[in-house]
Amino acid sequence: MGPATVDHLVNNAGISSVCSVEDTKDISKFVPLMDINFWGCVYPTYFAIPYLKKTRGKIIVNSSVSAILHPPTLAIYSASKAALLSFYEALRVELAPAITITIATLGIVETEITQGKHLSKEGVLRVDPQLADALNEIIELPVMSSQACAKAVLDAVGRGERNVTEPKWYKPFVLLKGLCPEVTDWCYRTCYFKRFSSEKMNAPIPLSQDKAS
Repeated sequence: MGPATVDHLVNNAGISSVCSVEDTKDISKFVPLMDINFWGCVYPTYFAIPYLKKTRGKIIVNSSVSAILHPPTLAIYSASKAALLSFYEALRVELAPAITITIATLGIVETEITQGKHLSKEGVLRVDPQLADALNEIIELPVMSSQACAKAVLDAVGRGERNVTEPKWYKPFVLLKGLCPEVTDWCYRTCYFKRFSSEKMNAPIPLSQDKAS
């Protein structure tokens, strides 16, 4: 058996949490979210770098459009994804041209997260279909299939793109956030945050539905 080779590294680990910071009784409960979302990508990247240099390989990292748009009730999650964005933008320069990096800033994609899997404000990883239904009622945005998203990201990597945003209709929102952040804040306050109920989003769920993993 020959020496181990690594051609591509895909950093896709991530969990979410939907909770107002003010409603959080113990902020340390969210340390695992940062550990998984940020360090869960940084550690494998660090150890893969020597192998990727030998193959002139690629790094693909799954950040989030939340890292740019900063939606309320996703403050900790957005911070973890913004940390990824900053880390890999800096690393891109350090490793070029031996290793190329594509950063995916993804919006609402059909995954376990959209099905209600989240880290509760008590620090418990659970699946709550009621949370998924409530968020869908509030956000009212189309959900991209995971298959279509994966294909779009792979196509972008194949073209050598530095960044890819999917679904593409998020791009105008990103532009608006950069040009007129006050307008984005107003939209959040009037169309999202006022409709958000922390009691509804964080209500205890029956034990039979609590599927920690």
